[in-house]
Amino acid sequence: MERVEADEKDRPKELIKLIKAIVFLNPFEEVDASLKEEREKKEEEQRLQEEAARKKKAAATPVEAPKVYRSGVGKYIPQKTASRDADTAELEPLATKKKMKTSGGFKDFSSW
Repeated sequence: MERVEADEKDRPKELIKLIKAIVFLNPFEEVDASLKEEREKKEEEQRLQEEAARKKKAAATPVEAPKVYRSGVGKYIPQKTASRDADTAELEPLATKKKMKTSGGFKDFSSW
């Protein structure tokens, strides 16, 4: 093909037919292998960076033990003695409120 004369558009002047082609080496296998190696390296670097960031964050934030208020169940929950009186005082007006009567209909089936 290199020896055939070409015109001004670099096209051969004579008709060239390919009768047989032989592939000695599959180029895709090499490319796939090199891409796989690159991906593995990037994943390993990313994993190491994430691990280093996790270690740095863990070292920067000290873990404090929660405050214990009493023993047994709910030992980490603070007792609020003063707020109990305030909570019951707020609930009393709600308890004395009368219920509104609803008319019949299909809203409840108590009349059936």
